[in-house]
Amino acid sequence: MAATTEQGALVPGTRLPEQHVRARNLFRDAANRIHDDAVKYNEIALRVMKKHEVRIDDLHAFCEQPSVKEKQLPENVHFTDAGYAALGEEVAKQIEAALAK
Repeated sequence: MAATTEQGALVPGTRLPEQHVRARNLFRDAANRIHDDAVKYNEIALRVMKKHEVRIDDLHAFCEQPSVKEKQLPENVHFTDAGYAALGEEVAKQIEAALAK
């Protein structure tokens, strides 16, 4: 994997350290996923978002509710049609609340 400049351009022939490559591949290869990584990533993201005063829609917490979890496919991160509808409604609710301010 090539490195990039500050402007995002690829620098041919450069390589990123292995830990960066693993993190990127983590989302492409389900076999490499570690369940608890989502919690760690969300904690870090929360700190960054709060620091920069970015509004947060915590869909991870929303998806942990039993009424939503029952709409998730077993042993999977995907949802049934009813689950996707519930996610869409939650996102729409958050957008409407943000627009009302």
